[in-house]
Amino acid sequence: MIFGTRSWGYHLQSIALHLLNAVLAFRVFQRLSFGRRTSAWAVGLFAIASVTVEPVVWPAARFDLLATAFILAALGSSLDYLRDSQGGRARLAAAVVFTSVGILSKEIAYSVPIIVIFLIATAPVWELGRPGLRRMVRLVAAVSVPCLLGVAVRLALYGGLGGYPGQSRPMWLPSFKSVVSLVIRVLPVPPLGLNSSIPLGFPGIAALVLFAAGCVLIALLSSRPLDRKAYAIAGLALASALPVVNVAGWLGPSMLHSRYLYWPAVWTALLLVHIVETCRAPRLVLAILLLANVLATTSNLLAYRGAMTSAERVAARVGRDIRRRPNARAVYLAGIPGSGYGVLFFADHMLALVNKEAGGRPVSLVPAAARDPLPPDLIYRWDSRLRDVR
Repeated sequence: MIFGTRSWGYHLQSIALHLLNAVLAFRVFQRLSFGRRTSAWAVGLFAIASVTVEPVVWPAARFDLLATAFILAALGSSLDYLRDSQGGRARLAAAVVFTSVGILSKEIAYSVPIIVIFLIATAPVWELGRPGLRRMVRLVAAVSVPCLLGVAVRLALYGGLGGYPGQSRPMWLPSFKSVVSLVIRVLPVPPLGLNSSIPLGFPGIAALVLFAAGCVLIALLSSRPLDRKAYAIAGLALASALPVVNVAGWLGPSMLHSRYLYWPAVWTALLLVHIVETCRAPRLVLAILLLANVLATTSNLLAYRGAMTSAERVAARVGRDIRRRPNARAVYLAGIPGSGYGVLFFADHMLALVNKEAGGRPVSLVPAAARDPLPPDLIYRWDSRLRDVR
């Protein structure tokens, strides 16, 4: 391992991957016949979108960033293949390779053949010309092969489409509720994904006000109804989220699991910019929406920083108490939320930090209702109001 336990190295990797995805998205937008200005505004909104905080901040979520990069590369190669009326075998091979590596990174890459089929079905919207039936069939078949192989491997290994150990029901089991959640989560949420499970403070409140102002301006300044391209972009957003249809409803007010919206956010950013450009003052509205997302992203980052600070504070307190009571045999952490502040594995992170301060003594996570242990053992109970132990 190059960086070992130094987290800054992994954060730099995630930021670099996020910026790479913005560049790749820009190239895909241009291949879909969007102008440089529209593409630039869209990738700018995606780059600072508050809904992308979780996969960028959480180093272990690099699979979402990597998969998105490979998906965008596969779509870029696919669009080049469709536009090239002569040959293009290298582009076809590149689309297959990128799709395959994307699937190995994350299941969201199973959306590639779905999106390719959708792009072909709506070819006039993107000014793709006349690719030819054989060329279209060849492309769909080529990018579908790695997806079918991936499904076959999953069925062989898991006896199903996979899931988490100990889960009581199959991981991929869509229902009416999950389909509804897909629509209401994928389209409205990405333009402003704000962690509202904790007091928002000035950045969060300002983001909400500015976002509301932007929506009002869009409604007031819009000069024409939505065109075919707007509906087609919305279709791309929904198609990109189909592999996560069963988990779309997991998102809560804390924006936990918002990483599932990272890939669809590429399209919702484009959709929002395309709609705003029908206004009579598009730059004003886009500036407000960008500023709102900057503030919302800041608020979400502060929530993550608050969680880390809380865990560090508890660990430091345990260390001080143990130094004062060297005869303590064990440490118990009662009622620590598994995902406090909407941060994944908050309790596990706190447990790891406390273990470093415990001087070899066993440290355990116990339920909030656990009884006090016998002295000299130490127990710390989580107070959600104070966001600290007592």
